[in-house]
Amino acid sequence: MNFKFRTTLIISIFLSLINSSHSAETSKVDFARQILPILSNKCFACHGPDSKKPSQLRLDSYQAATADREGTKAIDPNDLKESEIIFRIHDKEDPMPPVDAEKQLTESERELLSSWVKSGGN
Repeated sequence: MNFKFRTTLIISIFLSLINSSHSAETSKVDFARQILPILSNKCFACHGPDSKKPSQLRLDSYQAATADREGTKAIDPNDLKESEIIFRIHDKEDPMPPVDAEKQLTESERELLSSWVKSGGN
């Protein structure tokens, strides 16, 4: 290999590594900026900090959201498919939020919630 080719190859590999690490950082879901507003606006009315809420499931605390509830977890940071929240936001028969709820999730919010749970739900 000549020097010019080797140098170009090394630079290309270096740039691709920088680009891939930058992509991973930019695709990380930011809880405070992206997830908390969704939960706050669409879920906390029933699953928030007020003890008078109709649901006993709380999503305002990581500990409560990841707690084992008779064999299921709202958020299972180890298994997206076992996370009840993901099942329910996509369920057609018994969805969350309920069909009659004033505020519904958009498809992009569902995708963002799925990405967040898949990354550990932190």
